[in-house]
Amino acid sequence: MVEFKEPATAFKLAQPAVTKAQRPAVATSAAEPTATVLAALPSDFPTEIPVYEGANLVSTHSMANDARNVLFTVSDPVPVVSRFYRNKLESQGFEVTQQSDRGIHTFTTYKKGDLLINLTVANDDRNPGHQLISVMYEHVKPLPFDEF
Repeated sequence: MVEFKEPATAFKLAQPAVTKAQRPAVATSAAEPTATVLAALPSDFPTEIPVYEGANLVSTHSMANDARNVLFTVSDPVPVVSRFYRNKLESQGFEVTQQSDRGIHTFTTYKKGDLLINLTVANDDRNPGHQLISVMYEHVKPLPFDEF
């Protein structure tokens, strides 16, 4: 586990986020592991989206239409994590517009104003006992044509 600290935010990053090929050579003693930090919350990460307590930030990705995807890992079960997000986001006025719950995998779309959040919580098959949280968010722009 690597600790990453910024003035306003601190996260523990999961080692699997950095592949061996991506790790730069670092002068250390033979007993010290080498590691580097490649992920941080995007500067536009909405303050309305809570970060689950104890979550490990794994990666961030830019997507089409200025959307972002942020990936975390946690050790709490899928239902507990999903319920946390649902309670927090609904208490802030987010509306659930789509949802799927298969026990070991949940997908929920939340919308408030122009902010759209697709939240997936699923078992991490590569890391037994851990779950992945994928938070995709974007500010939806009006369509350039009338909806039908």
